[in-house]
Amino acid sequence: MSEFKSIEDRAKFILKATLISGCLGCFQGVTIAALKGESKFAYGLMNGSNWIIISCPFFSIREAILYRKHYKNIKEGRSNLLYKSKDDAIASSISGMIVGGGLLYWKKGKYAIPAGVVFFGLGFSTLQFGYSLFREYRLNKAVSLANIPIEEDLKKKPSIFENPFKDHDSFDFMKVEEASDPVRYIIEGAINILQNTLGKFPDWLSPVANALDPVYRSKLNTRIYILETQIKELEAKIKNAKKI
Repeated sequence: MSEFKSIEDRAKFILKATLISGCLGCFQGVTIAALKGESKFAYGLMNGSNWIIISCPFFSIREAILYRKHYKNIKEGRSNLLYKSKDDAIASSISGMIVGGGLLYWKKGKYAIPAGVVFFGLGFSTLQFGYSLFREYRLNKAVSLANIPIEEDLKKKPSIFENPFKDHDSFDFMKVEEASDPVRYIIEGAINILQNTLGKFPDWLSPVANALDPVYRSKLNTRIYILETQIKELEAKIKNAKKI
């Protein structure tokens, strides 16, 4: 099976996701109407329509972003499967911000755009993050049950912090899983969006990005610990030499 979905497959997914969202909205409307004692048909139709209005542009923008990201991955020799969680998070966040800003602009006016961008961006990115964790859990469970051997290189998740100015080394004793920390995941997504907007980070921003990276901090702490140990050994040798 190809890692790259065709435009036709993406269009089918958008249609299916929009219809499912409309059905969920309709079910929500019927439930609310039953609790309030109002017309179930009217509430179901209204809520279902609202969900369709939100979900159709959201999934359309999301798939357009993923189409571009997947094409870029293939062009640069990266696997779409290994970058799926990261790409999904970025696409859902951007789509949520665009749809949220546009929706509140339509409902409340231009001054409500920032609120829509923040609220919907965080909301959709949180939902996507939860779904990605659930998907990874199911995949890991299936692999463990099937006893399929996986190479260590394939277990490593790609980092959004792979920037030219960052220093890489082999000190990674803490084994921090990148997708297991929600705060790190959100920070990585924000930095990736900022980097795509600016094109390239200025040199003065390098320490800021590294300071937000727990893996980088763990490597730095390990280096400091090694240096402190070496200093203590040298001090002990100097004391012994003085005694002689």
